[in-house]
Amino acid sequence: MSQSYAKLKELYTRLVDSRDGYEQAFEHATETYFKPMLAELKTERAEFAAAVRADLRKVGENVDEEGSILAGLHRSFLGVRDAVTGQDDDAIKAEIARGEEHLKKAYEAAVEEADGTTQATLMTQKHKVDQAIERVEARENA
Repeated sequence: MSQSYAKLKELYTRLVDSRDGYEQAFEHATETYFKPMLAELKTERAEFAAAVRADLRKVGENVDEEGSILAGLHRSFLGVRDAVTGQDDDAIKAEIARGEEHLKKAYEAAVEEADGTTQATLMTQKHKVDQAIERVEARENA
């Protein structure tokens, strides 16, 4: 397997993790103004993942649609922590900002190794991730 497919697969896994994380955040958020943004970002990440999955399939690469084991464990840990300490929207915002920064780094790595239409698609998606980071940070500071 070439390095570019490995980075693209890693990005795909992070997108699935991000989608699942937004779903969980939506379920736990209490601020009504915050929930529509979470739903929008979940949908956007699902669309991004579908596009990356399609690019991988075009070159004969198969991908797992479950996300990473580590992210699943992290969400389980957060669920236990929240049950013990309580969940608040500020904690959700901080976790989203952290996750988006990791996603941004995965995009940067994949863009470097991609070419053609895949690279253009990734650059457009990365720009939207950058915008999401700005939106979350604005909410975090509100």
